[in-house]
Amino acid sequence: MQKNIANMTVEDTASVNYDSGYYVREGNHDGSNAKPGKRMYAWEIELATMTRNGPKAEIDAPLFIVAMSGHRPGQINGEGKRILDSLISRSVPVTSLIADRAYLPGAVPEDLQLPFSAHGSKLVMDYPIDKLGKQTFYRSADGKHNLVMCDGSWYLATMPETLQEAESTWAKEKADAAKIKNKAVRDARLAAGHDLVEKRRSQRTKYRLTPRGRHNADGSRQYFYPTGLDPIDFDKVTGEQFDIIIPGKTVKVPGLLGRDNRKHLKYGQEYEYKSKDWRGWYGLRNTVESVNSRVKDPQREGLHEPFNRRGRGPWFAELAAALAAASQNLRRLVHFLQDRLALKNVTAKNRNQWMTYAIATANARVRDTDAEPDDGPPDYYLLPVWELLEE
Repeated sequence: MQKNIANMTVEDTASVNYDSGYYVREGNHDGSNAKPGKRMYAWEIELATMTRNGPKAEIDAPLFIVAMSGHRPGQINGEGKRILDSLISRSVPVTSLIADRAYLPGAVPEDLQLPFSAHGSKLVMDYPIDKLGKQTFYRSADGKHNLVMCDGSWYLATMPETLQEAESTWAKEKADAAKIKNKAVRDARLAAGHDLVEKRRSQRTKYRLTPRGRHNADGSRQYFYPTGLDPIDFDKVTGEQFDIIIPGKTVKVPGLLGRDNRKHLKYGQEYEYKSKDWRGWYGLRNTVESVNSRVKDPQREGLHEPFNRRGRGPWFAELAAALAAASQNLRRLVHFLQDRLALKNVTAKNRNQWMTYAIATANARVRDTDAEPDDGPPDYYLLPVWELLEE
């Protein structure tokens, strides 16, 4: 990194991309301490894009890029809040937030997780291996409520340790199995480990508290306690017996757990980790990856191609990214209309052929608006896309 501008003298030189920094793909993308060859000098751009309204929902509108942010790699503090404020000011609904690990759970809660949660957005995230398992605890001052957060969800603290650490145990098992050279032995160990973690996932669901409403501005939130549990239960794997205590119908978990503890806001999410609902919602992140890929694609917007953005400086980089996003949005709008006006399956070969898009009523001919009337109406009309839009 070059010197801070406050420490520079007339003898120092400055990059024309002064505000940029070193980027790496891993972690929060800050490559300041990475070795040469492992990093690149860059300006980081975030794009917020729409997804379907749910895992099973149809695409009922073009999935536009709706916001953009730029900054030095890794310096994401405050960027999520800026994007949210921009979306709210333009009346763009934000019902869910799905992001990669650099942002969820990597961001500071006050900058990203809390503002979106208080707005009513449902957070969906994955975790690095070292953040799986037990993440934080909550015990009320009167001792009435005793909870543990595991993999983003609150559970009864009396839930067996094997269930609390189900995901971290499985992650370690996969890492150990990867070291086994014999494929048959490795596959057998992975299969056994997968069967075990699936059983533990199904067992711990009954101990999970269900979110009620949205987070308050201070980060607090109410949860429903699980129902239908026996007062005494046992771990089906270890045979351990333990008491089940349900102190009431709901509990309000405060926004601050002890001194400066906001881990539940950092790691908490809406759906139980690795559940069917979680997999469906997290799968929508593919839309984000698709947008990133298409914006960089040299056959489309080509933002990744240096010759397409020869101007220097971070501000030109942001301008180029904004134009690429606008171009991608136009492309998405056209494809959305094409898919809905198509008479047959749209392929790369026929996508730009006007005969692919029309309205048919029966058998066989294209309307000629300048032709004289014949003996009778045609069996059907084929209308080009532009004529349909005009009508």
